[in-house]
Amino acid sequence: MTWIMRKIRRRFLLVVVVILMAGLLTFEYTRTLKISHENSDNKVSQNSTASGLFLVDMPFCKIPKVDPYDPTIRHIVRKIGRRRCPQNTSLTYQSGTHLNINLTAAMLPPFNGNVVYCAYTPIYRPVFESTNNNYLRYLEEREPFNESIMVDHEFVIVNCYNDKDKSIYTNFHAFILPNRTLDKIYKTKLINHVMKEKVTERLNVMMIGMDSVSRLSFIRQMVKTKQFLEEELGAFDMMGYNKVADNTFINIVPMTLGKFAQEMPWDESQTSQTFDHFDFAWKQYRDRGYRTFYAEDAPDIAIFDFLKAGFNTPPADHFNRPISIAMELKENLWVNNHHCFQNRLETEIVLKYLYDFADTYKNDPYFAFTFITRLSHDDVNSAGAADEPYFNFFRRLYDSDLLQSTIVFFFSDHGMRFGKIRETYIGKLEERLPFMYVIIPKWLQESYPFISETLKINQNRLSTPFDVYETLQDILYFNGELKTADETSRGVSFFREIPITRSCDKAGILPHWCTCLHHEKLQTSEDVVVKASFVLLSEILNELRNYKSICENLSLHHIREAVRLVESNDVLKFVSDKKKKEFAESEIGNKLIEDIQVVIETVPGNALFEATVRLDTFHDSFKVIGDISRINIYGHQSDCIDVFKLKKYCQCKYD
Repeated sequence: MTWIMRKIRRRFLLVVVVILMAGLLTFEYTRTLKISHENSDNKVSQNSTASGLFLVDMPFCKIPKVDPYDPTIRHIVRKIGRRRCPQNTSLTYQSGTHLNINLTAAMLPPFNGNVVYCAYTPIYRPVFESTNNNYLRYLEEREPFNESIMVDHEFVIVNCYNDKDKSIYTNFHAFILPNRTLDKIYKTKLINHVMKEKVTERLNVMMIGMDSVSRLSFIRQMVKTKQFLEEELGAFDMMGYNKVADNTFINIVPMTLGKFAQEMPWDESQTSQTFDHFDFAWKQYRDRGYRTFYAEDAPDIAIFDFLKAGFNTPPADHFNRPISIAMELKENLWVNNHHCFQNRLETEIVLKYLYDFADTYKNDPYFAFTFITRLSHDDVNSAGAADEPYFNFFRRLYDSDLLQSTIVFFFSDHGMRFGKIRETYIGKLEERLPFMYVIIPKWLQESYPFISETLKINQNRLSTPFDVYETLQDILYFNGELKTADETSRGVSFFREIPITRSCDKAGILPHWCTCLHHEKLQTSEDVVVKASFVLLSEILNELRNYKSICENLSLHHIREAVRLVESNDVLKFVSDKKKKEFAESEIGNKLIEDIQVVIETVPGNALFEATVRLDTFHDSFKVIGDISRINIYGHQSDCIDVFKLKKYCQCKYD
């Protein structure tokens, strides 16, 4: 009898046993979750997975609640303080639409009374003109001032001069200057939208993203911010929030467009095409009369610009890319590992711009999207430096009463995707579970109790970026009615109860990213693991086939670990008796399909790759499904290639 026939026979016997024993099955998830790695340092703490506690406890999805300081990662994680910028007082500062000279600072070192006058130069990027994503130009320098001047442009560079007309100080300032000539157009759009769609509440939206911060990392690092969000703002912690793809761009697209990147359609062959014509959420809100805002830091690695064409036309009414690029070009003014622009933390500069926007439009409906990358991107502990800035930002919004009509999404795109923590089981879980908080005005919860009731339920349900998009739709078309979720829909608004029957498959999460599946340890020497590992290597080599002249030919050095991804047996107990036989025949029969997750090390370069390989046991065929993760840092190993998708694979050849 062939190996395949023996396998099928064993599967058939398993089906019979499962059907007979379905009524007696008890849930043993905590036992199967214990993964023992070859390296004793990677053994998952029994306390963290055998506690019987879950973030999500649904029939088709059980996400374990683990200790943020689990022994397997305790030597890696630590709470760090904020990044300190130089304590020098700024010579120039802004108040409202005025730019002022700090006369006290002008008398102190290093200026010592030598400041004679200052003058600003506008930084300009036309709103309705096709240019390129890095376009900016400087207009003529405005008239000198020696105390204060009203500014007529949103972004300016200011220089201050001594008695020899030599510049002795340079700074940048961003102002929110409403285009009041558009007020009538926006008001008409808004009225038409409200009347046509019978909108009962015009609600602002503020989306604030941090790069690479898992929910567990948020608990460890953002202590003050977390406490303020939960105790003062009553924020809802969406504990089962699961990413749907690998990196930032392909998680933000589902959140703001409701589609996977390939469904836009967009892929790596279209890097020269801009994103202007896609109907992102900020565009949807703007077209219906909302003022809009889009801001990022670190322009070289911005979401739609890193090895992409970005936006030719600014995507929002207020768009900080011109000043961000101009500041980036002043390399000599950056300090503290490029986190401080002179005496100001870059993160705080962006958050102040957002605050000014919310303050300026406190009486107008608006949509704001912000994503801040640099401060938290490179290290699992770096988010600690952001705790104080974000705490101060939220406290200032609260104290200024600027959240009364605003729904806030405070979130990350994913957890840390590389480094030592990513080589642990906890790190693997963290990467897939970024933090997501939703802040709802108290009066809105009191007026529409179903919102808070539903959010309390959904906190412990499996959720995704697709759900955020659907929530944005419910906010835009809000009419105060409690609506039922479509159980067949990939995305479900947070304002509707996420079905208890939801699984990763129904939510659009591929097995590779699914935190609902538990892991059965496989020996790395098993035939099925070896085959899956070589299929993964073959897939990587195929991706690099056109770059053999600059990238090394990789070979398999070591199989680090392998697990079988398995759905909980508890799903059988959820299915009604009359459907058990049908379920067993359809679902258990599909166990002829197995998903094997492997981690391999390749040489040269010692890269670590993780992927899920699907085995069709009937045809004895293997296929990589979904993304391939690079889980250790590649640094400058791939500087020779400018194709973003391939950077994680390429080990550059050196003469």
